[in-house]
Formats: sequence, C-alpha cells, structure tokens
Amino acid sequence: MTNRTSLATLMNGLQSQLVHILTHGREVLPHPTEVGDNAELHWIDMLSGFLPRRYAVAKAFVIDVNGTTSEQLDVVIYDRQYSPQIFQNVNGTVYIPAESVYAVFDAKQDLHRDNVIYASNKVGSVRRMERTTSEIPYAGGIFRPKDPPRILGGILTLGSDWNPPFGDPLLKALRDAGDEETRLDIGCAAANGAFRVVTGDDIAIDVWDSAAGALVWFVTRLLAALQAMATVPAIDINRWADIALAEGLPAPIGEEE
Repeated sequence: MTNRTSLATLMNGLQSQLVHILTHGREVLPHPTEVGDNAELHWIDMLSGFLPRRYAVAKAFVIDVNGTTSEQLDVVIYDRQYSPQIFQNVNGTVYIPAESVYAVFDAKQDLHRDNVIYASNKVGSVRRMERTTSEIPYAGGIFRPKDPPRILGGILTLGSDWNPPFGDPLLKALRDAGDEETRLDIGCAAANGAFRVVTGDDIAIDVWDSAAGALVWFVTRLLAALQAMATVPAIDINRWADIALAEGLPAPIGEEE
C-alpha cells in the first residue's frame, strides 16, 4: 500500500502551530515590542522553512548604493545566491543591498487601516531606493543588464479587526494607501485567511476568507509571485566599491589639503 501525504494536512498543521504561538505570545508577553519581536521571528521561521533555498528571510535594514537606509523591516525576502555576504550581518544586524530584495513585509498583530497604511509606506520607501544592475557574462556571450523587478510588498498578522476580515474596509485602505509605488500586493491574517491584490482599471482583491487553508493559499501565491520575478539583477559591485572607496579612504600621501 502506498502512503499518501497531503500538502493541506502538513500546511494546516503548521498554520495551527503558528496561530497558537502568535496567540500565546500576545497573551503572555508583557510589552508590545516583545510581542512584535515574537511575531516577526515566527513568520521568518515559517517562511524560511517553506521557501526554496535560493531565498533568504530576515529582519533587516535595506541600503542602496547612495547610502540611503530603510527603517528596520520586519520580514525581508532576499536573494541568497548573488548577494555579497559583507552586507549580510554586521554586529548582529542584517543589511541587505536594495538590488537583492524580492519582497518586504510588515508584521503586526491585527489587520486594520492604520497598519495597512503604515506597511504601505514602509514598502514604498524601499521601492524608491536606487537599484544598480550589471551585465552578466556567460558561455555564449553577455546578458544585457536586467531591469530590477517591482519589489513585492505585504502585511502579516494574526487576525483582522474587520468583520468580514477582508471586505470593503480593507479594499478602501489599500486604495487609500497610495499608488503603484506604495501599494501592498499580498497579506495573511493567519487566524482568518489571506488576500492578494489584483490590478486592472482599479485595484481589487482576491481573497481566501477561511482560517482553514489560509497558509497554503498564502505561501503558494507568494511563491508563484516570487517565481514570476525570476532572478534579481546582478549588482553593479564596481559602482558600490567606487563609492565606498571614495568615501572611506584617506587621501593619498602628498594630496592632503
């Protein structure tokens, strides 16, 4: 007899565990900051365990070639293969070059208007950063520099303050949050369901409005969106180096003012 393993069973078990951990953290941790840190950690662990190894997941700052630095971001999905490791961990703090970012998420306890607007602004701040790109040599010649893909933005919560959780108030908040630069693409309220934004003449949302299967729905659509982005562009490491050397090295001997 052949044993069968159900993806739904595995993921629903993971979801039950995630909801239990997030709910327990909210009940027992004394300070909102600790509750937030607990939530971020478990979302990071869940995504790290599900996504292919080409993707890394961390709480991090994003920086660009000009030195622009984001606020600390709760959950960043970024390239593991091509990102220079010197950026990755500095005294316990993770810094990620903007070129390497696939997706940015804000992690909150509940889905409501203020949190949607806040998450949208954080995502927009990363999308506005400059991202360099470079040619890629290969056996048959050279790939031209690739345009950086649009960074995915989202929100991760335990529950939703709205009833229904993903109705008109969510759609209005998404629309009011801004334009293409700041708009969120996807979100999950683990105890209620998940949503993704569908664009057209106006934005609409595709919703999974049940706790059962929410994590399966969310992570599979997230992975599909990541796959559609293909690979991040090759970072122009020479430009980064030239700026770093110009800013960080003393003047050559004999040229001091």
